[in-house]
Amino acid sequence: MATSVAVIAIVGIGFGMLSGRIDLRRGATVIIGGFILFGASSIVAGLEYGTSDGGIYAAPDPINSAA
Repeated sequence: MATSVAVIAIVGIGFGMLSGRIDLRRGATVIIGGFILFGASSIVAGLEYGTSDGGIYAAPDPINSAA
């Protein structure tokens, strides 16, 4: 349901931009906001992976590492 509403909103923004009623900056903000809203789970999963023990940004544990 939410995806359908978002698609209709983006179509409406696109028609508003084509007719000159909505400026480009406002339209781009709405479209990027939709991508962030529906991509939030992927963004969070990537951040969690990057900060976990198996991630590429994880710092080594000096206490439990072999000397």
